[in-house]
Amino acid sequence: MSVYKRILIPLVHEKFLTILSVFAGILSALLNLTRPLLLGLIVDSLIQSNQARLWNLILLYAISWVFTWGLSILVEYLSGIVSQNILKELRNQVFNQYLSLPFIEIESIKQGKIESIVMSDLPEWTKIYGTVLAQVVHSFAQLIGALIAISNVNTKLTILMIPFLIFCLTIPWFIRNRLRKISFDTQQSKAYMFQRLTGMIAGIQDLISLRQVQWGKRVFQNSTERILKNELRQNLVTSLLRVSGSIAETAAYMVIMVVGSIFILQGEIMVAELITVLATIELLFYPVRSAGDLYSSIQYSIGAATRVWEFLDKEADQVTVTPTPSFKCKNLEFVYKNGKKGLTDITFQVERGEFIAIVGPSGSGKSTLLKLISGVYQPSKGSIEYDEWKNNGQTAVLWQEPYLFNVSLGENITFNQEFKEDQIHEKLKAFNLLEVVESLPHKLHTIISDNGRNVSSGQKRRIALLRSILINPDLLILDEPTSGLDKTNRELLYTLLKNMDKTTRITSTHEYELAKMADKVIVLANGQIIEMGIPDELWNQKGAFYKLFYQNEE
Repeated sequence: MSVYKRILIPLVHEKFLTILSVFAGILSALLNLTRPLLLGLIVDSLIQSNQARLWNLILLYAISWVFTWGLSILVEYLSGIVSQNILKELRNQVFNQYLSLPFIEIESIKQGKIESIVMSDLPEWTKIYGTVLAQVVHSFAQLIGALIAISNVNTKLTILMIPFLIFCLTIPWFIRNRLRKISFDTQQSKAYMFQRLTGMIAGIQDLISLRQVQWGKRVFQNSTERILKNELRQNLVTSLLRVSGSIAETAAYMVIMVVGSIFILQGEIMVAELITVLATIELLFYPVRSAGDLYSSIQYSIGAATRVWEFLDKEADQVTVTPTPSFKCKNLEFVYKNGKKGLTDITFQVERGEFIAIVGPSGSGKSTLLKLISGVYQPSKGSIEYDEWKNNGQTAVLWQEPYLFNVSLGENITFNQEFKEDQIHEKLKAFNLLEVVESLPHKLHTIISDNGRNVSSGQKRRIALLRSILINPDLLILDEPTSGLDKTNRELLYTLLKNMDKTTRITSTHEYELAKMADKVIVLANGQIIEMGIPDELWNQKGAFYKLFYQNEE
């Protein structure tokens, strides 16, 4: 499918408004064409001293302008609605595509890329459906109408202008690929800067504490210089196109003035005819002169659209998995996109209500295994066979770095699901959070900012744990749940997990206190199971499990 055909597809969903704006644009262009004719008639009335006709023509001239302004506003408004509707739909399409990608693919997308597509590329693309579409329709109608009108006034003078028109129209066509490449590079540099900016903002604490502010400034400055160079190239090409159109128009004026004057002296045409032709040249060359700008805008929109298409064309083959509280892992293997093996030959079974602790040194594959069990990752080899359960069961997950969204605290906890207020307050009290919530300015309606900046790290973790527990899950997956918790809140967590004996609990941990509570411990090293069994038995064997914890516990 050609880029031009693909870029016009969104207009299919806005047919009515598009046709209406095109019709209004054509009417506006036709009204523009009446004024040179009226101007010629006004001059003729002055020469003939016909006052009654003169004042009527001047009134019509003023009315023509009023209607033109009104139609211009209407065209801008309608095309703006078309553009914004398409922008809204494309933004939703990009976000839906993002959510439909396999999680391992999502992890590989550079920070800031989706933001730059949504906030920069898409607005640049959809401009083509707004002001650009209105200008193209208006210019095309005005060009055709002006050619017809001027040819009816004097065919010879019309023919003289044809070469100048062709010159203006062909230059943008010959450099179209160059325009598109410049636009693509400009959008790429903006995306690069956006990625650098979001990364710097996210890591500002490390940047300041490590005394590397000057390095951060240099990195960001390099990305802004890259934008500057591409923007200058883009502006230079656009200016050259604009100047070439102005040169052609001026040359056409000079030729028509000289030849028209000769025709007047020879008695072939009247002065009013030459004035009408000269006045029409402005209307004729305005769309031709602006063709360079319009064509540049179109190519820049295509350049932006190309970046978006690269993302939308990614294969969205996410496999939907609904975990249940009992399952079997058979010969699981997981390989990352860079070819590194995360897990090898993982085999074990989990029964409903069991408490499983996964332990091992950092980098042994604990989080990777939890992502496979929860369905976030899909095995490279082997399988996870989930047993049937009522409605496939409820699953809740608490990752090591939970995220609080920029919405109210209540919505962060419930995701707008129906819960009685006393239920939430009971859980808040159980998680030692009630006083914290009561101290916030708007309590549960307080907006959480910057991933939980207005709460402490321990409170943030307990809030994330609360939203996991609130749904009474059949399967609870916890990734280092005690990280960031003080002794009192760790004890609360231990008690909570002990009392959830009907829920299957799977946790990774570096804490012996939590691991020894489990019904079964899985010990990982280098992505493989090296020990598995009851905590006390593994401890007494003085093997890998014992060596992992004995320095702290003996």
